[in-house]
Amino acid sequence: KIFDHCDEDKKGFLNREDLKVAMLILFGYKPSKYEIQELLGNEKGMKFETFQSIVSSSKIDQDHEIRDMFHMFDTRCRGFLGYEDVKRAFKIAASRIPEATVRACCEELSKESDGRIGYREFDAAMRHSDDSV
Repeated sequence: KIFDHCDEDKKGFLNREDLKVAMLILFGYKPSKYEIQELLGNEKGMKFETFQSIVSSSKIDQDHEIRDMFHMFDTRCRGFLGYEDVKRAFKIAASRIPEATVRACCEELSKESDGRIGYREFDAAMRHSDDSV
């Protein structure tokens, strides 16, 4: 879907600008000229198969990173994160965020309003529920 959307001229490949837009949509950041050059090499554009391969490997890497992060925060190996786990994670990663904001975040992520954030809830939050690939 993203490839077709960004290949507006239906050229069958993504040029530099198309690729920047696709990366922005998929990963939430605009790659630098250097990153685009690294991805394209000497080619003037990226065909669908190459794009699909890059996106698939990035998704797999992201899956592992999110799971590892969840396990790192789940220090008591309970299979869920409680308020104290989230509070500790925020203290390490973003210490200036007020405790009230951390509590609100925890309540928002807890789908069952039980104060527990399971892996699926954590995964959805980390991905911003992005199923657009």
